[in-house]
Amino acid sequence: MNAFVPKSNPKKIRISVRGVLEDNGKFLLLKRSAKDKHNAGVWEFPGGKLEKGQTLIKSLKREIKEEAGVSVSIINTPIVLFEIIKAGRYDGFSYMQIVYPAKKKGGKIKISNEHDAYGWFSKKKIEKMKTRPKTKAIIKQLYEAK
Repeated sequence: MNAFVPKSNPKKIRISVRGVLEDNGKFLLLKRSAKDKHNAGVWEFPGGKLEKGQTLIKSLKREIKEEAGVSVSIINTPIVLFEIIKAGRYDGFSYMQIVYPAKKKGGKIKISNEHDAYGWFSKKKIEKMKTRPKTKAIIKQLYEAK
């Protein structure tokens, strides 16, 4: 066995979808509730777990509507991020994030009780914020690799 290949349990896979909403060089981030047991106070792109029987796009649109109160249109192909979770209740799980660039299509931002705040932030501002581990890498991959 290769020492550089992390161990994971293939029966324990978490799949989530995230939407990167960009408008005039600013990105929508939501701040996890201070009451949240996982990632409290951390800024993140809207999204969440894939539900059984839902397509990726339907799941993404549902999650963004639930978390931010807006409808979106997908504007490009997604990127896929993969990692093995190494701590907490999902220790050993394979975790795949499918991240779509999207545009706000309709509605006014209204956050769910999963979040305490929202904002539209520049890449420069996001670099200094407390975000989920992959947030900054996602922006670079989607918007600076052109």
